[in-house]
Amino acid sequence: MSVEISWLPLLPVLGPALAAVLVLVVDLVLPGRRGPLGAVAGLGLLVGVAGAVVGRLADDARSLCPPPGASAAGSTCLVDVSPAGSTLQAVTLLAAGAALALLLAARGAGDSLSDDASDDASDDVAVVAGVLAGAAGAAVTLGARDLGSWLVGLELATLPFVAVLALRSVRARGSAALDLLVTAVLSFALAALGAGLWVMSTGTLLLDGTTSDGTALGALAEPERAALTAASVLLVLAAGFKLALVPVHLWAPLSYERGGPAVATALTGVSVTGGLGAILVVVEAVGRAGLPGPRLALGVLAAVSLVLGAVMAWRQDDLLRLVAWSGVTQGGWVAAAASVGGSAPAAGYLAVYVVAVVAVLAAVAATGTRLVDHTGLLRRDPLVGLSLAAGLLALAGLPPALVGLLAKVVVLDAVVTAGSWWLAGAAVVGAVVALAVYLRWLAVALRPVPTSLVRPDGAGSDLADDLGDDAVEVVTGRRGAAPVVALVAAALVVVTSLAPGLLL
Repeated sequence: MSVEISWLPLLPVLGPALAAVLVLVVDLVLPGRRGPLGAVAGLGLLVGVAGAVVGRLADDARSLCPPPGASAAGSTCLVDVSPAGSTLQAVTLLAAGAALALLLAARGAGDSLSDDASDDASDDVAVVAGVLAGAAGAAVTLGARDLGSWLVGLELATLPFVAVLALRSVRARGSAALDLLVTAVLSFALAALGAGLWVMSTGTLLLDGTTSDGTALGALAEPERAALTAASVLLVLAAGFKLALVPVHLWAPLSYERGGPAVATALTGVSVTGGLGAILVVVEAVGRAGLPGPRLALGVLAAVSLVLGAVMAWRQDDLLRLVAWSGVTQGGWVAAAASVGGSAPAAGYLAVYVVAVVAVLAAVAATGTRLVDHTGLLRRDPLVGLSLAAGLLALAGLPPALVGLLAKVVVLDAVVTAGSWWLAGAAVVGAVVALAVYLRWLAVALRPVPTSLVRPDGAGSDLADDLGDDAVEVVTGRRGAAPVVALVAAALVVVTSLAPGLLL
């Protein structure tokens, strides 16, 4: 049977995927040249962003569809991206570009905050190709409507970052990559088992809410409904690994801390987004069957993540671990919206979170990974300090970063409308604790720093060592891509606060 192909909805996948292949070709022709690699990667990501934006404006991003007149059982398009999904595709590809800028800049500068890995230039090729492949995988999950594409996209959004983490970790490289690899393999095992149960109960690989003969999933007999419920729970749990939901969250603090700010940006902006896309596809499909089990399970994971992530973030002085635990809480917000069928609020919230956390992590890359490193940042480096403040305020949901506040209101509205008051209560508790976490960080950035401890980049000083472990030794003059990335992300926070409809 012939298939109708519309190329525009495929650009968010084809752009980074083809760029990943071209990066390998360019390295064969021009070995050891970082400039051409960045140019090819940037062009591929921009093509993908353009396709996602046009798809969002056109409000029709379907491809690989059966021809007109096909039977009802075979009328599902294999690619069907919602408007919210198109927005999230664009944000994901931009986040991948920010991660590549941080990774390559840290590699070129030899920045100990982000990279002490191999000096072999071939590492750059693997890192660039890995991030591009991961971005393509995340874009796949946001539009997949069959289990084959769903499984490939979900794993492609994670496995390349095992190599990136191994090549770009600050410390304990092998251990960090192994942790993420074990997590990815376990996630795939759950997903494969869930996919088998799905096919057994529905007779089809399609995720369109119908069986192989076109019957609605709600009309299944009780044994098939039980198998479908188990399949859905396993698929949601497998995707929950990517969102770092409790109890499948332990990879995040270790990977963020050991990988550095650049790797953390890649994991947050790409892999987490792929997990959400996978969850939304499954939740939408089983929602048509009226099965309460998968949504209830997702709601419980969300409630625990909302509270535990915020409490654990409060205990952290290492900023990368703080961002990781904060991400557990933010993932809880996303899962809360998805559990009540709020696909658009979930995607919108994650888009806001990705933009804000990129600003925060870029500021960390420019300044330091310890909380004490940020003492007086707003006074001694106003541009990076203001970028950090914009990201933290958006994550906390405080004015003037109104887009963060509106994202939380939209999610709470969906949860309350669905009558899940217990979940709304968990969200409020998590928001209050997280507010203290972000304000504590912001207070440190506002604190004055003794000028006697400020030294220019590269200058030696023994003063901080003489004053003990609590002394603040501030390095000024560190330049590179990190401040630029932080400013651009902060500018997006400002623009979307004025026009929140761009993300929400």
